[in-house]
Amino acid sequence: MAGVDPATHTVNAVQAGTALITASYGGKQTTHHITVIAASDAVQVTSTVKTPSGVVPVLPGVVNAVYHNQTVQAQVTGSETAGLDFSTIGTVQIPVTLKISGQEFSSTISVEVVPGYGLDEIVSQLRSKLANNSYPLGNGAGNYSAAKYADFVAAVDQAEALAGNAELTEAQFNAALNTLTEAEAALLNSLNTTQNGITYKAYRDFSGDTAGKYPYGITAQDLTNGATAVVQEEAGNKFLRLTTTAVSGKANLFLPYLGEVSAAGNQRIVIEYRVRLNSNFQYANGAMVRNDSGTSNYSMVTAFDSGKILVQNGGSNKVKVRDFSLGTWYAIKMVANWDAKTYSVYINNESVPVATDFAFRHTGGSTLTGQLFGVDGYANASIDFDDFKVRVTGD
Repeated sequence: MAGVDPATHTVNAVQAGTALITASYGGKQTTHHITVIAASDAVQVTSTVKTPSGVVPVLPGVVNAVYHNQTVQAQVTGSETAGLDFSTIGTVQIPVTLKISGQEFSSTISVEVVPGYGLDEIVSQLRSKLANNSYPLGNGAGNYSAAKYADFVAAVDQAEALAGNAELTEAQFNAALNTLTEAEAALLNSLNTTQNGITYKAYRDFSGDTAGKYPYGITAQDLTNGATAVVQEEAGNKFLRLTTTAVSGKANLFLPYLGEVSAAGNQRIVIEYRVRLNSNFQYANGAMVRNDSGTSNYSMVTAFDSGKILVQNGGSNKVKVRDFSLGTWYAIKMVANWDAKTYSVYINNESVPVATDFAFRHTGGSTLTGQLFGVDGYANASIDFDDFKVRVTGD
């Protein structure tokens, strides 16, 4: 049986038998049944197992063990890894049930946790991205190469297999990381932005996206307090919906542009998108067009404020150019004169602009890098976006 040392609060085996141990701490009490066996009846596992840090080990079905001073093979019929920490370098004892000659025994298997360099966590994040993101694949504008996507998935598969290798070296980890980085870069660079002979600097109409998922290739700058950004489908049309919960939150996304986005002489930068507001909230970013002089520097701004469509003129003057109605789609087109640092704005393909030659909010930078859009700190917000197109026109 077992005895408790009151000085060290440890349980010591005294003789073979069964003991009931009662322990209390902080006003709570628990009991444990402990079976003590003779040392000669104990089964000691001699096989060792290694696992990379962060990876729960897969135990072998058969292990070497010592029983009655004899080397035997034991079948592993059960194990308990719940609550055990495999993230710290060292040794972990896993309780197991073994079977020898038809008789079951309780024992432990020693598992050595070795450096995994975090490859398992990287793979986990990429698996989540593959599962939860929408990857439009095909030959049309706004789609990525199906072959490059397959290459990226294969690189993740290879990294996952390597992450479970207890003999993983730092050189192998670095090689796997480089392969993953290169495969995803190739996927991103495979984006087709040519439609009807026109090459766009950005193009996304969500027609090739999967409803219910986040759109790959658009950066989530802020999604806080349960805010979401999900592709939706309505009457055969797919679009992107941003929402916040009853708790004030942010749902700001960034659409990156490809290559140099500037213009000279008669050239103009044309930025188009469609938008629909579905709920009453004070303010939404339609398109805050960022230049490369800083992440807070925006050349042009269209927005929505308390039932009004806004266009910014200069550093701080936001001009209300038209009312808007909830549940109605609006097509917004911004046409920029890069040399003059001015832009005009058109609504619903009308020939007359609602804003003419408004001054840039920020005149720095040598190129445009993308546009920020969404909800910046309001509750119960819902806003839809569709048909993003950016191009440079003229000679």
